[in-house]
Amino acid sequence: MNLIATLQRLGVPRGGILYVHSSMNWLERVGLGPAEVMEALRVMTADGTLVMPSYPARGTHREYLLGRPSYDVRRTPVAVGLLPELLRRTPGAIRSLEPDYPVAAVGPDAAFVTGGRPDDDPFGPHSPYRRMLDAGATMIGMGVSLNTNSFIHVFDSTLEPLYPFRVYEEQRISLTVTTEVGDVIELPRRVLRPEFQLFTRPSAIAAMIGNAAVFEETILASVQFFRWDLRRLEDWASEHARARLAQGQRPCWLEQLPDSLL
Repeated sequence: MNLIATLQRLGVPRGGILYVHSSMNWLERVGLGPAEVMEALRVMTADGTLVMPSYPARGTHREYLLGRPSYDVRRTPVAVGLLPELLRRTPGAIRSLEPDYPVAAVGPDAAFVTGGRPDDDPFGPHSPYRRMLDAGATMIGMGVSLNTNSFIHVFDSTLEPLYPFRVYEEQRISLTVTTEVGDVIELPRRVLRPEFQLFTRPSAIAAMIGNAAVFEETILASVQFFRWDLRRLEDWASEHARARLAQGQRPCWLEQLPDSLL
């Protein structure tokens, strides 16, 4: 298949910041290899910045932090797929210092997306995700579920003061981080409650959105490809959540949260 043509049909813009969620196992089902995918993404971001998650672990945030792992921005491998690991190893790539939810980026805005010493909120106002949202980034999914969306946690972090439940646990856990120049620092992190990973359903938003400027998808040989305009997505999610909360209801993506959280 022609991946560039597929991304163009989805309305993926050239230039700007492109954040990619992917599964190489699924992309191979439509005949795509890792080198071909990376080349297509390089073409699509020739005048922009390519960003991918660079997470060092799977599983819940709580489980990971309780293990007190050390994170070396230079050497800790990516645990969330082959393409993100390839991006991490790309010459000129920059990886952020977040010990739990780092990203890697290549392009003119890479330092902007990844830079700075993180504060304690992995999805808060100083996180790479907030920077990408404010910059009007585009997110695409290739071979992953519509429930794969790192930015939904940014919405919950922002809206937490309005929720009748906490998004983060009360405790903070500090992890050891080795920087690009070899300095060792301690970074405290707020702990995302496991329910917000296990029961959050961003796909519920896709089911309600009827605006192709916000969201578009296509399925090829059972493999899903989709595109979100993140600024428009956040505008919709914020308005929707505030309206639901005013009526004593939850945002659609949190409807499956256990009642025990209340």
